[in-house]
Amino acid sequence: MLISMTGFGRAGGVVRDHQIKVEIKSVNSKFSEYRFRLPPFLKDKEFEIRKLLSTSIDRGKIDFFIEQSNGEVNEVQINRALFIKYAATLKELAIVTDLKEEGLIASILNLPEVVESPAVTIEEDDWASTESIIQKAIEEFNAFRLHEGKILAQVIKQNVVMIKQYLEQITPFENVRISQLKQRLLKTLDEYSNRPEYDANRFEQELLYYLEKMDFTEERVRLDKHCNFFLEKLDLPVSNGRELNFISQEMGREINTLGSKAQDHNIQHLVVAMKDELEKIKEQLANVV
Repeated sequence: MLISMTGFGRAGGVVRDHQIKVEIKSVNSKFSEYRFRLPPFLKDKEFEIRKLLSTSIDRGKIDFFIEQSNGEVNEVQINRALFIKYAATLKELAIVTDLKEEGLIASILNLPEVVESPAVTIEEDDWASTESIIQKAIEEFNAFRLHEGKILAQVIKQNVVMIKQYLEQITPFENVRISQLKQRLLKTLDEYSNRPEYDANRFEQELLYYLEKMDFTEERVRLDKHCNFFLEKLDLPVSNGRELNFISQEMGREINTLGSKAQDHNIQHLVVAMKDELEKIKEQLANVV
């Protein structure tokens, strides 16, 4: 089972006279990152909300929004003394720098501590209702991620199956390759065995080294085992994107070594096809929890 890091969840309800809407969105990230946008009456509950998210949602870059559609409008107060002080300073700068004063009021209102909101608290009963709405949004969010993960798992599984099929297609070309290699070695042996400087022991050592360097049987066996191991992990009831990523790295090492030893254009074509499938796997795993 896989869980996608891309997700979306939404829930709404009424808390006292506030109509609220909760939205959770996420994209892929190596760690858990949160960004909040909360109405004033919930500002003091950010810690509790963060705790709810961290215990229910795995890693990802998560945007959490709560919008207040109607209900009481929170009063605001303008710090008149600070507003006047800012206005005087900005007018003086406008004269010195020959800048227009248009939009001066809007600019001052955006400066720190000019506009103040009165402290707003939320009763425990209202918080319990809000928490219930948040939990519904989390449930929808996780269901979305799980659905996306199932789709990713099917795609990735097919990529691994394709690598195994390409690996099997190497066999006939490997038989031809071995036959050609034997012919070249016999020809070389005939050429050098009659030379006065011929050293049978040295030739045998170099021949064994060459054969070992050219043989990729171990790489083929290991790659097949890595693919099978990957498929086993893919079917587990938990999402394990990091572990699958490690296995895919091992698969890549075997594919690269196999390609460097092949020295056959037909096998090289299959190796390129396997690399292409592996890159698709890595791209998909980047979005898996």
